[in-house]
Amino acid sequence: MIILSTSPEIAPSRYVVIRRKAGRFLPNFAIVACLVLLASSTVQALTPIKNSSIAHQSAPIIQLQKETLVVGSEQDYPPFSTGMTDATAGGFTVDLWKAVAAEAGLNYSIRVLPFHQLLEEFKEGKIDVLINLAQSDERHHFADFTVPHVVVHGAIFVRKGESGIHSEGDFAGKSIIVLNADLAHDYAVSKGWEKQLVLVDTAAEGLRLLASGKHDAMLLSKLAGMQMLQALEITNIEALKGSAGFSQKFAFAVSEGQSELLGKINEGMALTKTNGTYNTLYDKWFGIYEVKEIGLSDLLKYLIPIIVFFMGVGGYLLYRRQVEREEAEKKYRDLYDHAPDMFLSVEAKSAIVIDCNQTLLNSTGYTRDEVVGHPVLDLYHPDCSDSACIAFQTFIKTKALHGVELQLRRKDGKKIDVSVNASAVCDEHGVILHSRSALRDVTERKQAEESILKLSLAVAQSPNSIVITDLDANIEFVNTAFIKTTGYSFEDAVGKNPRLLHSGKTPKSTYDEMWACLVRGDPWEGEFTNCRKDGTEYIELARIAPVRQANGRISHYLAVKEDITERKQSEKLLRKSTEELEDLYNHAPCGYHSLDKDGVIMRINDTELEWLGYTRDELIGKVKLSDLLTPASLESFRKAFPVFKRRGVLHDFELELVRKDGTILNGLANATLIRDADGEYLMSRSTLFDITERKKTEDTLRSMFSAIEHSPIGVLITDAEANIQYVSPRFSAITGYKSADLIRRNLRLLQMGQIAKDTYLEIWNTLTSGHSWHGELVNKNKRGRVYWEEVHIAPVATPDGIVTNYAVVIADISERKEAEEKMQHMARYDQLTDLPNRSMVDDRLQQALAAAKREKTQTALMFIDLDKFKPINDTLGHDAGDMVLKEAAKRMQSCVRESDTVGRIGGDEFVVLLTTVDSNQDAALVAEKIRHALNQPIALLGQHLHISSSIGVAIYPEHGTDGKTLVKNADAAMYYAKEGGRNSVKMFEPEMLQ
Repeated sequence: MIILSTSPEIAPSRYVVIRRKAGRFLPNFAIVACLVLLASSTVQALTPIKNSSIAHQSAPIIQLQKETLVVGSEQDYPPFSTGMTDATAGGFTVDLWKAVAAEAGLNYSIRVLPFHQLLEEFKEGKIDVLINLAQSDERHHFADFTVPHVVVHGAIFVRKGESGIHSEGDFAGKSIIVLNADLAHDYAVSKGWEKQLVLVDTAAEGLRLLASGKHDAMLLSKLAGMQMLQALEITNIEALKGSAGFSQKFAFAVSEGQSELLGKINEGMALTKTNGTYNTLYDKWFGIYEVKEIGLSDLLKYLIPIIVFFMGVGGYLLYRRQVEREEAEKKYRDLYDHAPDMFLSVEAKSAIVIDCNQTLLNSTGYTRDEVVGHPVLDLYHPDCSDSACIAFQTFIKTKALHGVELQLRRKDGKKIDVSVNASAVCDEHGVILHSRSALRDVTERKQAEESILKLSLAVAQSPNSIVITDLDANIEFVNTAFIKTTGYSFEDAVGKNPRLLHSGKTPKSTYDEMWACLVRGDPWEGEFTNCRKDGTEYIELARIAPVRQANGRISHYLAVKEDITERKQSEKLLRKSTEELEDLYNHAPCGYHSLDKDGVIMRINDTELEWLGYTRDELIGKVKLSDLLTPASLESFRKAFPVFKRRGVLHDFELELVRKDGTILNGLANATLIRDADGEYLMSRSTLFDITERKKTEDTLRSMFSAIEHSPIGVLITDAEANIQYVSPRFSAITGYKSADLIRRNLRLLQMGQIAKDTYLEIWNTLTSGHSWHGELVNKNKRGRVYWEEVHIAPVATPDGIVTNYAVVIADISERKEAEEKMQHMARYDQLTDLPNRSMVDDRLQQALAAAKREKTQTALMFIDLDKFKPINDTLGHDAGDMVLKEAAKRMQSCVRESDTVGRIGGDEFVVLLTTVDSNQDAALVAEKIRHALNQPIALLGQHLHISSSIGVAIYPEHGTDGKTLVKNADAAMYYAKEGGRNSVKMFEPEMLQ
């Protein structure tokens, strides 16, 4: 026995077995030829056939083989053929054909007719195989020939003692008998004897005519003529010594282009030569006749081109398979390398990096050689080395990590905040081999969270009232200071217009001036006399500015308001009597100064001196106030001065003064012009308030609010009871809910139906304990679209620990999740049929075996190989082949349960895993159902295509207790089904491995 492994990828599950029968050793050439042919067939079975323009140009069109072949045998032409009807057909070629067909697994029926009728029906396609046709150049135009099975010389038959014919040279004027359409007929026509010829249908008819004294000679195969004379007991006819000018190489013939059928017949012929069948038949039928048997050189002449052809096709298909595999691997690697997240694989035992993607290298600045092969802990920043060690130990124990936040160290030393998710790859015993980790850069999110927390704290602790309205002046947010100042609660204010504060004492012109500025897109600053909820009045200084989006569109108004009631009362008291209030003048909470008509400082109080850092002697009578102004403030004052001079008053003029130490004092001035009796300008008196801190707060709030409005992440702010107070545009874009939909609603009611109860409790337990919560959730937006979001919720507390607000940050991570799922799907499923691939099938087989062992049940594994797929792929092209594979996949899936698995492991090979079966018979019934489904015609490109299948079945635990053994035995059974004639189901038996 010779065993040849045909595929290192599938070994040891596929073997080709050639037996030495009856103790006779195969000749070396026959062994090589058979191995090459069988290996070529196996390669075709294992390799997906890819059509190409080269294949179309170089190979003839291959017709699909019939289920039952029509085989033509000549009437009564011994010893090649005997008998006059289909039922009585016999002879050397009939017996030889039966032996060859048995070796090649061919089904057939024999039709017996006169030779010329056989030849016509063969040309018309009604007969598939002629089993005794002599080769000629003309016949090669419409037929392809196998290896010749015998070579016979032609002879001239004459009557004994009555003929003057001794050679072909004596044929002039003679009447010559020939078989109609026989090679002797063709030869005679080529010699110019056509007018002398007498045509007969059988050799017996011609010899009887010659023996009766009619005609002069007959041209006929010497072998056929001698045996026919003996059979007819004709004694007055003899064959001249020497040969006629023609000889006949008899062979099996198929229609031109039937290369697959021709190869099978040649393969069967070779096997009859090697196992002794041919020699037995030859001795039986030819015996003492002078015949030249076909030799090794003739066998080589016909087999070598076939072998070369199949080896070439096999090599090309292997090359195409390798190219496709490399292209698929390249696509997968490109997706892996350019994924939005950083990917990393680490060996479990050594914690050494074994692979990473290009995104990680680009983000950290390292080269691949600086990462791969080095300890993974070297990638993390020293500040989080302890956390990284703990995370790695946790992974080893739990085989997974979810949302662990660490810091990578870039090559330049900078930090990268990352969120780590990892899963384990284990061997069949559950031991971790290596990890698969996804690291997402969350640096921007962390910075945004810090900014939001700062903003939330600033808003919560601001001593000034903060109000945000929409463009229609409807209030959307107020802070704690507003509530304390006005007495209105958050619910009282949100959704209302600021007119609820109007006292009726603020001039209409103030409102007109304010709206004119805001409509122009400019900020406005001024005073209002307002009314609290309890009816008491207060005066506030308001600075209102429009908030612009990235596209320049104004979306909100932001107001920062200060209660200046006490300050106004102080000013009023100061105006009563300068003498009485001198002490108050100098120590008032605001600054006071007087300027002469040239702007020189003539008087200044202690408060303002302290703010500026000068002494009285350094300023009074020596310095103009304009000398202390910044260039921008000086320019603003020059523009405002004409109005001031005309009106005599200047209200709430904002300016910047340069202190002695060079720092800037932001001031808010109110000035009064003093005139003489003639109305001429004498001097001015001014009050000055230090608004430096307020300006810083406003700038901080403005920048932070702008950052939130333009942030790529969504932001939501609630009060201490989780009632929503503010919603950013990005939050609305992600969830589909506008600000008006959410304001005043409780955060607990926002799509909580999509969140598991345990997660919901975890979130609020974490927040109520004073800690932040971070995680990934599946949610649904207002339009019903389900999406993945990353959520960070943090409490905002005062210095004494009282929570005043909650800040919620969300990011839509659906695209990243979809990319991860797509990569996982590509790695586990066949791209053409979307069936599980070899890796996925192996995983499910291991799970099924584990369950079967645990439950003490049976599991069945089938290996399925499509028959007749190669001709379809070769003749109709790669696209047609792909459609056939898809249709075959659908039909197999329709035959099994949802709990079962249908997988494609390469080319036209499939696997079916039945998770549980009650008996071997149940598995066999499913296999027969699949075989029957695949036998049905496939309508494609206007044709009805026919394929079949060879199916091998192995049962756990009877045929193997582990996956490797079960795969090998199912594959061996499938191969046994294919070798036994295809289109069948074989249950594994131990003898199949011998």
